[in-house]
Amino acid sequence: MRKIVSNKQLNHYILKYNIDDIFSTDMKPYMELFFYNKNEYICKADEKLNYLFFFVKGKAKVYATLSNGKSLLLVRPTWA
Repeated sequence: MRKIVSNKQLNHYILKYNIDDIFSTDMKPYMELFFYNKNEYICKADEKLNYLFFFVKGKAKVYATLSNGKSLLLVRPTWA
């Protein structure tokens, strides 16, 4: 994971996806952009999350772990 420090890019995604409309107060001071490499986990089951994520670009896979220990691919969303 790499933090992207670019107000221009942050503003672009806030406007493109109307993120300001989701919140009743200005959340921009608390927003950050992150870049994840291919095959890097965004989060794992039972892991404490420190962020509310908005996926704005790229591809991701969502898996569930079954009781037998195998992984089941649930979705493979793609955003542009």
